[in-house]
Amino acid sequence: MTTTSTTTSSNNNKEKKEEQEKKELVKSNVCLKVLIVFIGLIITFYLLFCYWAYHKMFSLSNEYHIEGILKSQNNSIYGFESYIQCPDWKFVGKEFTKKYAFTPEEIIQNNIIMENVTFHNRKTNDVNELLDLNGLYITNKLKNNTKKVIIIVHGFRMRLNHITTILPLLFMMREYLQDWKYNYLLIEQRNHGNSTKETNVSINGNAFATYGSKEYSDLLGAIDFLKEQKGMSQIGIYALSMGGATSLISLMKYYEEKQENINPDLKCIFLDSPVCSVNLTLYNSVHYLIKNEYISNFIFNGINLIGKLIRNKEKHGHFPPFLNDPYQTIQNFNFSDNNTTNNTTVNTINVHFDHSLSDILVPIKNSYLCSSLLDNKYINNNLKIKTSNYFGKSSDKSELSVLGNECKAHCVLMMDNDEAYKNRMINFFEQCMN
Repeated sequence: MTTTSTTTSSNNNKEKKEEQEKKELVKSNVCLKVLIVFIGLIITFYLLFCYWAYHKMFSLSNEYHIEGILKSQNNSIYGFESYIQCPDWKFVGKEFTKKYAFTPEEIIQNNIIMENVTFHNRKTNDVNELLDLNGLYITNKLKNNTKKVIIIVHGFRMRLNHITTILPLLFMMREYLQDWKYNYLLIEQRNHGNSTKETNVSINGNAFATYGSKEYSDLLGAIDFLKEQKGMSQIGIYALSMGGATSLISLMKYYEEKQENINPDLKCIFLDSPVCSVNLTLYNSVHYLIKNEYISNFIFNGINLIGKLIRNKEKHGHFPPFLNDPYQTIQNFNFSDNNTTNNTTVNTINVHFDHSLSDILVPIKNSYLCSSLLDNKYINNNLKIKTSNYFGKSSDKSELSVLGNECKAHCVLMMDNDEAYKNRMINFFEQCMN
């Protein structure tokens, strides 16, 4: 009996142990499945976030393609609307548009002509397509003998009626209303406003910006249009943000052949908060959002991966630095060592950098980098680049208390102290387009 009882007890213990092991195995499998699902969700969220971030950085959907038309309702400026995008600009932007705006009656009284124009980008070695681009050409029918023109170049997801392009235009037009020293051409870069949208490189109907890598050919096309069809011989450029990147690349491409004894017709570039290093700028945005360096790097690499997956055939690159990066284009330019020719008149190309010290969206380091690369460089023995700069703090006035919000104090100096900004612009163009 004792032996039988012991055997039975041993069997029961063994069964209980096996049953316990099965339960633990099931529990372990459940935990493993939960862990796999959890990791899968994290990876899915990570990839979706990176996909969203990639589109946030580069995508130009239909919403942004015509956003100026859709959202510019209450800021009428001489016949077309000014679109104000960010809280940084709205509170003061409206006041300045009222201060400098023209009424339709003033336009007629002062003989101002606003002509909607279409021009093409310049075909280049790395930009082969020919696109219809939109512009607004402003002249005076009674004072049409000027050969000087200023091209105004907008930023990322902006268009020619954006507040940050309209205000500088109004500054200049008000200043020269009587003697009319300059004509003006406001352009819309590819995939913006009413310019052609590149459907052949789109994802889900969204075209993409390359921060000047392709857009530079649009600006060169605008210069060709002004010289060949409008007879302009002195050209200045006002550009901001991504438009600054476009302009810096255009400057290098324009004088790439380095012809000796060249008489420069592109003489002045005024840059407000320009993008010099696209990689630096976009990484800074991620780091500003995430705060942690290691996580920021992880996210930034994921965004790069998404670009590689969805745009790996794009010849200008799926992620910065693009084929034509402003910083690298300047860095790789074959500048002359110095002015080696005796008794030679040296022509100067002037490039001015205006940047808020508190700009987070496009950090001021961008202007430091490109201004230092360009200053006192010789394109050839008689053509020299001279840079100037103004790096200022944004105001702490109560009406500017929203600075640093959505647009993170970007392109705000024109609204921070309009008179000082206007004087810097006027003096700059006066000196280099005399």
